[in-house]
Parts: sequence; C-alpha cells; structure tokens
Amino acid sequence: MNLRIAALLIVLVAPAPMVTVPDDAALQKLFAPAWAALPTSRAPPFWSMRVTPRLPDAWPAPKALVVFAYPVGMDPGLSDAERIAKPFARATFAPGAAPKVESLSKTIDALGPQGFRPINEKEQAIHGQGPAAQAALAALPAKPDEAMRAYYCQWAGFNGVIVRALPDAQLAFFAGLGCPISE
Repeated sequence: MNLRIAALLIVLVAPAPMVTVPDDAALQKLFAPAWAALPTSRAPPFWSMRVTPRLPDAWPAPKALVVFAYPVGMDPGLSDAERIAKPFARATFAPGAAPKVESLSKTIDALGPQGFRPINEKEQAIHGQGPAAQAALAALPAKPDEAMRAYYCQWAGFNGVIVRALPDAQLAFFAGLGCPISE
C-alpha cells in the first residue's frame, strides 16, 4: 500500500479528540482558589458559586471545552429570582492537556436578577439529557445533534443573564444552535 494512502486512511479513521471534564463537584474544587480570592459580605445577597455547563471554546470549530464559574446571590428582597454576577473564572479543558484555570475578576460584579420557575415534565426530560449532551460536546463536534441543541437552548432560556455575560465565542455557540436567550 502506498504510504500516502496509508497516512490518509489513518487520518480518516482516527477517533475524534475527546475532552475530559470533571464532574461539578470537582469543578467546584478546581475553582475554589479563585472563589476564595473574591471579597464577599455577610449582608445580602448571600453569594455562592455556580458553574456553567461545558461549552465550546469556539464555534463552529471547537478545539477545547470551557466552563465558567460565576456568583449567584440569594437576596431576601427577591422572590422567584436570584442575583447573578459576571463570571469570575474560566477553566479550559483541551484534549490531552491539564485543565487551565484563569481568573477573570477579583470582584463580584453584579449583573442583575435572573427569574426562575418550576419546570414541567418536558423540560425535566430535556434537563435529564444534560450529561449526554455535554458528553457529546466533549467529542468537539462541528455540528450539534438535536439532543445537544435542546439541552443547551433550554439552559440558555433559563439562564439568560449569565449567558449574555459570556464571551463572544460562547454567544456564537448559542446563536449557532438557534437558541433564544431569556431576559
């Protein structure tokens, strides 16, 4: 067999790169030093850390996944809403590389309230597809499947305040999926 043809076959049948991202508990530990560096108060809102789902570093040609950590505040003055602040850190997960955590802010920069409500059975089923949708994204696809689109669009719909604060590369992902972003 010709060496060029053999090399081409290897490229064509080589598995797509997979990205390994730890579970949410491990992500919380990964972001803990950046969280500890933020000034917090004992007065409302009472801030805690939340992480986004795994997102592509670029779209439509992702090379890695990113996860953003951001503050969420419970405020006794709000009902059916919580306070959201800008992401304070980003972790990048590339195939075959150690995670890279980058601090984005040394302060809690409030964005505003994000409303919430109970979810119905259909929304619960889509939410349940989250692990599979994020696993599919870990293969760094150029085109999403329907389950991935449904999960990420629903997440964006319920989390519009933080979605609108994400970098342009992640906004391009949601736009490419055709996701409406809530207020």
